[in-house]
Amino acid sequence: MFDLDTLMKQAKSIQQQFRQDLEKMAVSASSGGGAVRVVVNGSKEITNIEFKPEALNDPELLADMVLAAVSGAYAEVDEKLKDQMPGALGSLDFSSIANMFNPKGGSGQS
Repeated sequence: MFDLDTLMKQAKSIQQQFRQDLEKMAVSASSGGGAVRVVVNGSKEITNIEFKPEALNDPELLADMVLAAVSGAYAEVDEKLKDQMPGALGSLDFSSIANMFNPKGGSGQS
């Protein structure tokens, strides 16, 4: 018998663990040959920005380098999340959902 309550509890537990993992994740990207380095967590919150002294000489270039580094870090987070999502859902048992729509437990085909 399909137990929606159990499935929802499993999903909530996985979601909480996933959020904790996102907060612990640290991804960095740099630009300008390392003149600017940005660190973000898995929730795409910037946790650190570092500048080499020479990066401070040109405010417009500095702004461009910060944007490039942030964009690079966000793209890296997206890649990591894309790789982790199948594993995060793997512990849920969706096999009983099909039976919910077919009381005989068959494949649903005639």
